[in-house]
Amino acid sequence: MATPLILMEPKTVKKLGVVTKVYEEVGRINATVKSYGGTEVVRDGVLQVLDTIEVTTWFDPRIKADCRLVNPYDGTAWSVMGRPEDVELRHVYMKFKCQRTEGEHGG
Repeated sequence: MATPLILMEPKTVKKLGVVTKVYEEVGRINATVKSYGGTEVVRDGVLQVLDTIEVTTWFDPRIKADCRLVNPYDGTAWSVMGRPEDVELRHVYMKFKCQRTEGEHGG
């Protein structure tokens, strides 16, 4: 588990009467990251690439379905998909999938 990642948790902030979601850094984790390439999809006339990774890391109860992981080297942000799996329910390590979307206007 040699890939460092920044763990970000969502917080809601009310600014000028509008509630928005902001992500705050809550710590750093080391993980093993496997990438499976991207899938091209067209949504509302926009070509998007959906990148998916599988992350294996030490058990950390702070990692939840609404968190983000950020690569400190290039700044790419990945959203955690679904509830992370506590492997064998032993609280030793966990696995989960993350996704990020890149898009460009296909006009």
